[in-house]
Amino acid sequence: MNNTYLCKISHEFEDAVDEILDYKKAQVQQLKNALEQNNYDEIRKIAHAMKGIHGIEQIYHLAQLVGDAAKQKERDTIQQLITQLEDFLTNIQIQYVDADG
Repeated sequence: MNNTYLCKISHEFEDAVDEILDYKKAQVQQLKNALEQNNYDEIRKIAHAMKGIHGIEQIYHLAQLVGDAAKQKERDTIQQLITQLEDFLTNIQIQYVDADG
C-alpha cells in the first residue's frame, strides 16, 4: 500500500509512543500467528486488547474490524485487515502537538 499516515499526538505521550507502536507491531504478529492456526478465539482476544492512544484511533478501528471478522470466521477479511494494520504501523508519522491544540 505504501501510504503515509500523519497522526497528531500530544507531547504528554511522547515518551511512550515508540514503545506502544512496537507493542502494536508485536500484537499484529500474534494476529498473524493465530490466523495461521485458524484460532479465531485468540484473534478476537488479541484484537480486543489492541487499544490505541489519543491520536491513533485507526489502530482501534482496524482492531475492532478484525474482532468482528473473527466472530464470523472471515479469514480473507482478517488477512486484509492485518495487512492494513501492518501498513499503518509501518508508515505512521507522528507529529507531537501541545495538549491544547
